[in-house]
Amino acid sequence: MNRALKIGLIVDSRNVSPYVMDLAKWARSQRNIDISHVLIQKVERVSGYQRAIRLIKRQGICRLSSAVVFALLTKAELVLLRRRYRIVKDHFQYEAVDSIISDSLSITPVVSETGNIFQYDNDDLEKIRALDFDLLIRCGTGILRGEILSVAKHGIVSFHHADNRVYRGSPPAFWEVFYRDETTGFTLQQLTEDLDGGNVLARGCFTTQPTYLLNQANLYLRSNFFLKKLLCDIASTNTLIYLESSYPYDGKLFTRPNVWTQIRYVCRTMVRFTRTLIDQKIFCRRDSWNVSFATTNWHKLVMRQSKRIPNPRNHFLADPFIIRNNATDYCFVEDYDYAKNLAAISVYEISDDKVIRLGEAIKEEFHLSFPYIFTFKDEYYMCPQTKGTNDIRLYRNIEFPLKWELTAVLLDDVSATDTMIFPHDDRWWMLTNIDPFDGSDHSSMLFIFFSDNPLGHIWESHRMNPVIVDPMRARNAGILYDGDIIYRVSQQHGFGIYGQGTAINRIDELTPDKFSEVKVSTISPKFSPAAQGSHHLHSNGAITVFDYANKLRCNPISRKYSESNF
Repeated sequence: MNRALKIGLIVDSRNVSPYVMDLAKWARSQRNIDISHVLIQKVERVSGYQRAIRLIKRQGICRLSSAVVFALLTKAELVLLRRRYRIVKDHFQYEAVDSIISDSLSITPVVSETGNIFQYDNDDLEKIRALDFDLLIRCGTGILRGEILSVAKHGIVSFHHADNRVYRGSPPAFWEVFYRDETTGFTLQQLTEDLDGGNVLARGCFTTQPTYLLNQANLYLRSNFFLKKLLCDIASTNTLIYLESSYPYDGKLFTRPNVWTQIRYVCRTMVRFTRTLIDQKIFCRRDSWNVSFATTNWHKLVMRQSKRIPNPRNHFLADPFIIRNNATDYCFVEDYDYAKNLAAISVYEISDDKVIRLGEAIKEEFHLSFPYIFTFKDEYYMCPQTKGTNDIRLYRNIEFPLKWELTAVLLDDVSATDTMIFPHDDRWWMLTNIDPFDGSDHSSMLFIFFSDNPLGHIWESHRMNPVIVDPMRARNAGILYDGDIIYRVSQQHGFGIYGQGTAINRIDELTPDKFSEVKVSTISPKFSPAAQGSHHLHSNGAITVFDYANKLRCNPISRKYSESNF
C-alpha cells in the first residue's frame, strides 16, 4: 500500500487563517493525505512605526498614505459587513493550528532588501529534506526563490487569488470589484522562479461580490475547495498534471490602490447601494420575470415576435418548460407569489396562440422553480428546484398535467439548483448546479452525475466534477435538441446583475471521464426596451418558450405590484 501524500504547510506563525485551518481539519479526515508539519517562517517582526519609516524610505509618503487609508477602508468594511455576512466575520478569525498539526519546524528565510523575496540557507533546506515531503503548500508571506522550490518531490503549490492571465499583484479581489468585472478568478500553481508565472494546476472563477472585503472572503472560501480537490488528485495519481502552457502576460503589475482610487471605489460603492435603496424603498421597483412563447422551433426563434403569458396579479412567471402531450402543448412555469415570498409550479395550455391557465401542479411549503420534466417508461417525471430542502427531488405524474406526487430523493445533503436529467449513450445523466459551501452561490459550478436508472439513488460523480467553474456559463438555463445533438442553455450574469442573458452550448463530449461543450449562440434581451435580462430558454420543437425580466412598480402601502415599462 502506498503511503499517504506527505505535506508540509509553510506559514508565518502557529496562528493561521480560517482557510488554512479548514484545510488542516479536512486533511485529518483523509486516509491518503497527511499534513504532518507546519514550517514556520521566522521573520523579524518590526513595529508599525518602523514599517512606516521603511515604506516612506522605499516608496515615499504617498504610498504610506495609501497604506493607512486602505487599512481604514478594510476596517470600515469589516464593521459594516460582519453582522450580515458571516464569511466576512470569519475572514479574520485566526486560530492556533497546534490542535490539528502538532509537529513543526522553524525555518529562517534570508529576506531581500525590499522585504519581499525569501530564500533559505543550506541548513534549513537540509532540515526540510530530512522530513521527506511529497509536497509543500505556501500559506505564508514572501516570494519564495531558490532551492526551496524543489526541496519536496512535487515542489510547492500556492494560490494566486486572481486570474493570473488578467491580474497580477495585489490586493487580492479588490481590482475585480473596482473595474466591475463579472467574475473573480483564482489560479493554483506550482511555484517557479517566475513570479505569478508558475505551472498552472487549476483555475476557475466565481461571481464578483459588491465590495472588496466580501469578494475576498468569498474567493478564499470557495477556492479552498479546489486545493482539496487538487490534493486528492495528486494523492491518487502521485503526479502533478499541468493544466496549460505558459503564455505572455501583457498587463501591468497591480499594487495597493492609491488614495484617489480608494475614494473612487468608495464613491462607486455608495452610489450603487444608494441607487438600489432608492429604487426599492422610495420608487418601490423590483425585477419581475415574464414568460413569452413563439410557435416555432428554437432555431428560428425571433424573440420580438413572441407572445407574452400574462402574469397573475402580484405574481411573476419564470423558468418555462414546454411539453407536448396528446397533441396539446403545456407550459410549466415557476409561479412566484410576492405576498408569500414563495413560488409554486403552475401550468398553462398553449393553443393557436392562445393561453389558458390550468392551475398549480405542485405546491409545497418551500420555494419551487425550474420545473424540468422528462419521460421514463412512458411516465412523466419532474425534477424541480426545491429551495432549502438540501436535496434533489423527483415527482411522478399521476394525472397530467396537474397531479404529481413525490416519488424519490435522488441526492441528499446537497444544495443544488436547476437540475436536468436526460438519457445519452445508454446512461442517464444529471446536470446540476451545486454550492458545496453555504448555499448562496449556485451559479459558479456545474456538476455532472450518471446512473443506469433515473429513479434510483445511485448516481456516480463525473471524474472532472465540477466540470465548469465559471458563473458566466455554469448555471443551467434549459435544454434543446436538434436530432441527436444536445444543447445546454446556460445563464450569463453581469456585475451585480442576475440573469443578464443566456448562451446556447452544443455538448460535444459526454462520458464518465470527459465533458466538453462549445458555445454556438448568445441571447440578450435586446428584443424589447422594457427587458432587463433573460435567463431561460426551452423548446419542444413546435413551440419555444423563454423568460425575461423587467421592472415592476408597487404601491408602497398595499405592496401590490403592477407592470411598468421604463
